[in-house]
Amino acid sequence: MRRWQRLGISRHSVIEFNGKPISRIRSGWDTLIEAAGLATNDPKQKIVRRTLRHSAISWYLVEAVDIETVSQYCGVSVATIRKTYRHVMPGTFNPILDAAHHFGR
Repeated sequence: MRRWQRLGISRHSVIEFNGKPISRIRSGWDTLIEAAGLATNDPKQKIVRRTLRHSAISWYLVEAVDIETVSQYCGVSVATIRKTYRHVMPGTFNPILDAAHHFGR
């Protein structure tokens, strides 16, 4: 934060816009989503902040990033990652699929 202050990036707060503290990011998020062309009135397709985190976690795991590292970086427990995202990890079900090929032989 001292570096940010020295460089003039942030003078008063962690999150600022035009040198003024931001207390709510809601309107900024809506503006960002609209500018990206992702705005929708359909509640099932609405992009919320956790949508981006969900996508990021999935992409990290597909690229075989260690679960502990993903957990720490994304602020999600290892247990939640294992429960929710295990299916996207490469090779997770290989032993089961290999065993299934031997059934009935």
